[in-house]
Amino acid sequence: MANIVAGIAHANDNDSNAINWAFQVGLGDGFSIGTQENANVYKLPFSYTNRHLRDYEWGLKLKFPLTVGVYNIETADKDIDLDVLAIVPGIELQIPIRDNWILIPLLNFGLGKNTSGGDLQYLYSVGIKHHVFFGWKNLDFTFGNTLRNDGYFTDGNDNSDNVPLFSTYLDMRFPLGFNLLNKSGYLSLYAINYYYFDDVTVIDSETIPIEVDTQWELGITFSSIPSWKIWFFEIERVGLGYRFGDGFSAIRLVFGMPF
Repeated sequence: MANIVAGIAHANDNDSNAINWAFQVGLGDGFSIGTQENANVYKLPFSYTNRHLRDYEWGLKLKFPLTVGVYNIETADKDIDLDVLAIVPGIELQIPIRDNWILIPLLNFGLGKNTSGGDLQYLYSVGIKHHVFFGWKNLDFTFGNTLRNDGYFTDGNDNSDNVPLFSTYLDMRFPLGFNLLNKSGYLSLYAINYYYFDDVTVIDSETIPIEVDTQWELGITFSSIPSWKIWFFEIERVGLGYRFGDGFSAIRLVFGMPF
């Protein structure tokens, strides 16, 4: 991109401040492709279930998300091409409260870096979520909420931020009646509401800064029972979603659970 458009500059040490690393940490798994701005975030949701609830009284999932962010940001005197790389491994405990209700504390900590230089970013996310499962005829529903705080800080300067987020979601899944890759196939429709306790600056552009406080996401996913696997990493779902609200919208290619 930098070699195509005249006037575009490669990112320097200070340009990493133009994006909100905390917002990027909190984006769902998959590929989020901005529809108004050149802001694309590719989050590969590698995970491994160490203890499954079907075999133990409590479960444990290890997560190894690898994120690549590709941004083109307009400023008063130049356009900035900014490419960032982050890996924020984490754990999720799965604690049954009732037969159809699971409590899930979560903790993530990792590193991020502007590929053109700049300070190393320390990224974190801590929170708790719950899932309630119920059915009606051949439909399976999942309802839940997540309360989490995503943030980042650096050693080199005072640049830091944290983003408290409360989300609510509902998923409806039903059997397709045929197999996907030799496994029982399912189709799901989902909806998510994202509520940020404070206005969040997603991209700090001098021309059109992007801020959000409430967003929505609607989507469709496909899954199988048992889940697909690549090596020992599980892929729970694949699908397509659309996130919108305030000044930022994105098409999301979903890999894994959408919430």
